Amino acid sequence: MSRSSAPEIIGLGEALLVTCRLVRDLRSGGVSLSEPSENAVLCADFVVALPGWVARFGPLSDGKQFWLYCEPGGNPDPAPAGQVLFRLPPGRYMIDTFDLGSGDCVSRESAVASPLVAGLTFTGHPVLLWLRPC
Repeated sequence: MSRSSAPEIIGLGEALLVTCRLVRDLRSGGVSLSEPSENAVLCADFVVALPGWVARFGPLSDGKQFWLYCEPGGNPDPAPAGQVLFRLPPGRYMIDTFDLGSGDCVSRESAVASPLVAGLTFTGHPVLLWLRPC
């Protein structure tokens, strides 16, 4: 992970609880996205680099889809826009980024792996990325 102060990786149990709760909250607000299956595993090795504003993160995969929960720290990077670098199986992926303060999808993009580079904007709130093959 490239940054001066590495973010904390959230354990599997907490990552599953937080991500599933957030997906359910987003769904209740009318957002269409998949919830991690009970076969989901913590997959920190697929996250190569995160923006400096990320203090804690929970990366999950069920073998087909990926979720990345990110919590901001006290001091965001000087530039609020940043990127996350993923090491995923080759292919094209859709990436949706949700601001968990507002419940809005703040970014939707398509990118090719591997590696896969996606934008990750600082919103002041935790964010959830949902990646899945196109």
